[in-house]
Amino acid sequence: MLLLVSFLGLVLAGGVLGHPTPAFFLIVASFIIKAVAGGKRKAELTANEATKRADTEQLERTVLEARMEALQARSSRISCSIRWPASTSSSRPTRRARPGCSRA
Repeated sequence: MLLLVSFLGLVLAGGVLGHPTPAFFLIVASFIIKAVAGGKRKAELTANEATKRADTEQLERTVLEARMEALQARSSRISCSIRWPASTSSSRPTRRARPGCSRA
């Protein structure tokens, strides 16, 4: 569309008005502006996409850490409920709590 408008502007300014040079520079400037604006828009879209991806990854990491903490808490409760033998040298083994767990 810009190319068609530019061509018509060059024909009108050059043929009818007799000033093709300013019209040509105006057309070149409009193409440069369009190229810069297109690059800026593409960069903004890429930045927005990267931000969304980073937010998603952060959320996934938080959920994974919460799951790991829940599993560790669960395994800690289970392992503290298991009684471990005090020694194997005696003829009758006694049972005691696992080291690091409090007796409840």
